Amino acid sequence: MQTSKPTETAVLSRKEVAVLLGRLLRSDGAPLTVRSVHNWTRRGLPRVKIGGVVTFREDEVRRWVNAHREGSLL
Repeated sequence: MQTSKPTETAVLSRKEVAVLLGRLLRSDGAPLTVRSVHNWTRRGLPRVKIGGVVTFREDEVRRWVNAHREGSLL
């Protein structure tokens, strides 16, 4: 019997998310500003905050972007 391992996802900093979002959303691939990432967290971009440190799970960020591509948030 095979047991499946839980899939691991990358944990990203705000700066790394800015680069990822730039690649996903901008035609030139240039990173967004960290301030833009901060503003998007106010609009629902999923994040994890532990002891004042904010991180992002790459799979959740990608899912959020895909869900909002047609919406007014992007």
